[in-house]
Amino acid sequence: MKKTIKSIVMLFAASVFILASCSTDKEIADVELTVINPTTTSFFVGEILKVKVTGKGNEDNKLKTLKVTKAVTGSATVTLDDIKASGTDLVYDLEDTLKTADKGTVTYTFVLTGEEGTAQTKTLTITVAEENFIEETGTAIQMFGHLNDGPRFCNLATFATYSLDVATQDSNKILKENVDLVSYYGTSNKFTLSSPDDAVMQGLYTGLSSFWTSGAARKTGLVKITGNAKFSEVAAPGTDRLLVPLASGKTYGQTTTNVVANDLILFKTQEGKLGLISIKSVTGSSASDAQVQFDGLVQK
Repeated sequence: MKKTIKSIVMLFAASVFILASCSTDKEIADVELTVINPTTTSFFVGEILKVKVTGKGNEDNKLKTLKVTKAVTGSATVTLDDIKASGTDLVYDLEDTLKTADKGTVTYTFVLTGEEGTAQTKTLTITVAEENFIEETGTAIQMFGHLNDGPRFCNLATFATYSLDVATQDSNKILKENVDLVSYYGTSNKFTLSSPDDAVMQGLYTGLSSFWTSGAARKTGLVKITGNAKFSEVAAPGTDRLLVPLASGKTYGQTTTNVVANDLILFKTQEGKLGLISIKSVTGSSASDAQVQFDGLVQK
């Protein structure tokens, strides 16, 4: 009987020990990291990137360190800050003046560690460009439907226009080296501005098939934009300060169809120059009488 009682007492004591051990094995929450990103991810050399970072720990997991690094594509990663933290709250303000060496894609990495648990990591990626001057057309550019007798081809670096007979002189020399934009009028697409490598446009310019299909045609990206952008506002700074963010993230195609007055059309030339076209007027209702007038600007 005594032996049985002794066994029960020992079993009870073991159970109490196990329960006590379990009760002290408390799960510790990880620290929390918040990065308040800027309203834009497109910057120019000379601008200041400002980012607010907050860290949150808890009574069982105090903050330990915050490390901030910066990596420009093609260059080594550098450490901007390595801060010793304490307590449960941290507020950190990053201000980085962007330099010429930062041109391209820049990635900032923020790593917050606590005394316990897993470190928390957040990244911010921006693009940095050199501010360029822009050049405007000054006077409206005029282009015609593909059967109308007038300029139907345009160079978007200078906004010079060419008629068919001029563009095709010397074995299509101008078509091959200068033309970025072609105009035509179609039954379905109405007045259209096109990249020289667009197949639909090529089919309408009969007699030039050997040139088009040779692969010699230049390539231009085109896209209509919507929203509150105004040509005059984009042009006002005299630089591409407003043009570059306007073009950011856009998907370019080979044509802009059904062009009408007040349309805004972004373009990117084969050399990568960005520009903007503002349609002033479109007249005519056939390939033989249609014409368009537009203002333009382009990066220099």
